[in-house]
Amino acid sequence: EMLERVLPKGVWERQYSIDGPEKVDAVIKYRDVLIPIDAKFPREIYERYLNAEDKEEKKQNWKLYENGLKIQINSIKTKYIKPHKGTLDFAFMFIPSESIYYETIAEKNFLGQPCSIYEYARNNKVVPVSPNTFYAYLQIIMMGIRNLDIQKGTKKLQESLIKMERNFKNFYVKYEEIGSAILKAQDAYKKGDTHIRRFKGNIEST
Repeated sequence: EMLERVLPKGVWERQYSIDGPEKVDAVIKYRDVLIPIDAKFPREIYERYLNAEDKEEKKQNWKLYENGLKIQINSIKTKYIKPHKGTLDFAFMFIPSESIYYETIAEKNFLGQPCSIYEYARNNKVVPVSPNTFYAYLQIIMMGIRNLDIQKGTKKLQESLIKMERNFKNFYVKYEEIGSAILKAQDAYKKGDTHIRRFKGNIEST
């Protein structure tokens, strides 16, 4: 829904096969390259962590969640980040909750324990995004696409101006030729007019 709301049709595509049978959830097609977007997320493990009443159980489930997310990051990196197949050297990992996202990328989780997920994702060139941050990224990409369209339009305008200038030069050459011919004709007319007046005067005298 966010992709449809922000990006024009033809710029993105769902369930896209980058290489082989594996399909990424979506791609953005931008400047002849692909930006993969995948929503892999160990929701069940996180819910167990969230609902655990015992602190030790929370720690264990958080560790499982952290490891599960790292597995997903590795999966995204391995399957979808393929510059030799036309992708950029990074991919978006969509986390569909603001609160889960901020806990995931924080230096410490709600238990006060160090959290290394964001650093791990960054080292593997996977960018975690929430609905809000993803929207911001899409706006930036959209600005880039619009600038690209403006550049294409500018190029067409420049080509049209060059063509117009060339046509005007050809016209101006012909225009000068016509003007020169008119001046010659005018000069010939003046000389002829002088002769005719003189001839007319001779006839009247006769």
